[in-house]
Order: sequence, then structure tokens, then C-alpha cells
Amino acid sequence: MSVQVETYEVTEVDNVTGQVECEVEALELIESLGLAGQQKLLGKNDDTGEAVRCPYRVMNRNERFVYEQLLPIKTLLEQYESGCIPLRVLQVAAHAKDVFPYLWVWHAKDKKDPLLVGAKEKYVNEFFLLARWDDVLEPFSTLEKRAVKLFRDAYKTKLLEIQSKVATTISSIGNMADSVLASGEKSLPTFYE
Repeated sequence: MSVQVETYEVTEVDNVTGQVECEVEALELIESLGLAGQQKLLGKNDDTGEAVRCPYRVMNRNERFVYEQLLPIKTLLEQYESGCIPLRVLQVAAHAKDVFPYLWVWHAKDKKDPLLVGAKEKYVNEFFLLARWDDVLEPFSTLEKRAVKLFRDAYKTKLLEIQSKVATTISSIGNMADSVLASGEKSLPTFYE
């Protein structure tokens, strides 16, 4: 059985070498133009110590919502053991380690459609899309529909639990009044966490 891999390098990445095309020129322009924002995206090559550009894009809010719904388990790459990582994803990880100190695999218990993510800090709100893989890679629009359904179902379940607690509390309000009189406690019950 074959595995499909999708990577998220910017279009300037040479598919053969994995290097950003015209990287030296781009680095010189970033420096000469004083592009502080672009400088924050630079990493250092572990072997040479030279600056390298980040060829990956930041995950947008919509993507983050979808992937966090479908892939709630976040494991550091070094500790990921839920399945075999394809060679192409390992190559992406090897290149990305110069830019990102933290590489995560986001995945689900069913081991479907894992996602390789880069981060500049261990616990941040900004993640970079690196690669995903599976036997069949569903289009993002399909993943989005699944994530919305999962979110709605979980939210509805939580609301039904709250509704049940409210109904139970309403039916026992007389006993609660007696309890308040006896104890002097005046706090109301909470129905959500």
C-alpha cells in the first residue's frame, strides 16, 4: 500500500535539492532592506551556522481550527511512535530543523492523516505547516466539513449535559432553599466548566 504525502514549502523551493531557490540573494535583500519581520523567520543551519530562510507558511486560523479538531494529539517528532513516517516527510523534517527548534506531529488516536508542524517556541499560538501523510489524503474542504461536524456534535453534547443539570437543579430547588437556610451558603450551582 502506498502513502500519499503533501508538503507545504513555498513555490520557490527546488524540488530536487529542497533548498529555497536564490536563497543567497533573498538573504542579502532581507538584510539590505532591513526587513525585521523576515529576519524573524530565519533559522541557522546546524552544520554551517549560516542563515536559512523559512520556506513554510504559517497555519491560518481556519486550518488550525480544522487540524486541532481532527488531530487533537500533539507529539514532539522525536517521540512520535504511532506509525511509520514516510521518507519525504523525514526529509522535510531534516530541512525544517534548521528553522524550527520544535517539530510536532499532530495526530488522532485512529492514526489517520498526521500533520508535521514546526514552531519557533515549544508552546506558542503560531504554527507552520510542513507536511501531512496518509494512505489517502482528503481535500481540505472535506477535512473542514468533518471538523465542523465534530465540533458541533461535541458542543451539542456539552449543551445537553448542561440542560440536564439545569433540569435536575430546577426540580430540586425546594431542597436547595432548605439547604441554604441550614448552612448559610448563598452560592448558586455552576452548570458549565
